Amino acid sequence: MKIDIDYLKETIDDDPDFLMGVLETFEKDIKLTLPEFKELHGTEDVYLMGRKAHKLLSSSQLFNLSAYSESLKKLETLSDEGNAQKCNAQLELVIRSSEECIEALEDARNQLK
Repeated sequence: MKIDIDYLKETIDDDPDFLMGVLETFEKDIKLTLPEFKELHGTEDVYLMGRKAHKLLSSSQLFNLSAYSESLKKLETLSDEGNAQKCNAQLELVIRSSEECIEALEDARNQLK
């Protein structure tokens, strides 16, 4: 997973300080949500899984992270269907993708320094 800095400059703003703030905010949101995802894994609380995925969905789309967005959207859709087994399987993918996204955001911040 890689953050396209040029895309962000075109889409959000070319100001490096502002971009740094946006990257840090999204990274913080994922870092706060990741332990919650891990705690939810193996439970039947599909509603909360979907709510947590929804929380990160728009930012992942803004950053043009299509694979991450798709995995979050799929978890949100599965949670609406109420199947805990399918949600937990998807949640495993979301957890891995979240960890990869954190690394990509850290790399992007280092590029801006």
